[in-house]
Amino acid sequence: VRFGNVLGSRGSILPLFQRQIAAGGPVTLTHPDARRFFMTIPEAVSLVLKAGGTGTGGELYILDMGEPVLIKDIINQLIQFNGYVPEKDIKITVTGLRPGERLDEKLFRDEESLEPTDFQKISKLRRKPFVTGDIDSILAKLKPICYFDKRNPVVFRNREVLKKILGETIPSFSYAYNEQFN
Repeated sequence: VRFGNVLGSRGSILPLFQRQIAAGGPVTLTHPDARRFFMTIPEAVSLVLKAGGTGTGGELYILDMGEPVLIKDIINQLIQFNGYVPEKDIKITVTGLRPGERLDEKLFRDEESLEPTDFQKISKLRRKPFVTGDIDSILAKLKPICYFDKRNPVVFRNREVLKKILGETIPSFSYAYNEQFN
C-alpha cells in the first residue's frame, strides 16, 4: 500500500513543529509552496487493512488521501492554535528543499495508472513496463560497471556511465545526490 503522511505517527512533522513552537521558534519550512498528503492514523489503518484483505498477491494499492495541503498552512494553524501570531510571535524559517525533494508529493508516476476497486478510497496501481529494451542487453551494458574489465577500466564503478544507462533504460529514473552514499 502506498500513501502519504500519517498525522501523529512516528516521523510525523507535527511533533517537530510543536517542539519548535514551544521553544519560541523559529519553525522550519522547506519551501513556502511545499504540499503533502495527510491522513489520520485510524483512516490509514482502516484502509491498509481493507487493501490487505483485497489483494491476492503482488498488487500495489494507492489510498485516496484527498487534496495535498500546504505545509505552510499547517504551520500557521499550529502557531495560532498555540495562541501565537505567525511571523510576529513565532517566525517561520525557509530552509530550502533537500536534494531529490519535490514541492508536490506524487503518489504514483506518469507511467503508472489507477484502477478502481470495490472500496471507494482504494485504487489498484497498474504499472506499465518500466524497462525499455532487452534485459540481456541492459545487463551486458551494466556488467563492466560492476566487474573490472582490463579492456575497459574507465567504466568500472563509473557513476556517470551508470546514470546514463539507467536513464536510457528506466523512463522515470532520476538521480539525487546524497553525500552519505557518495
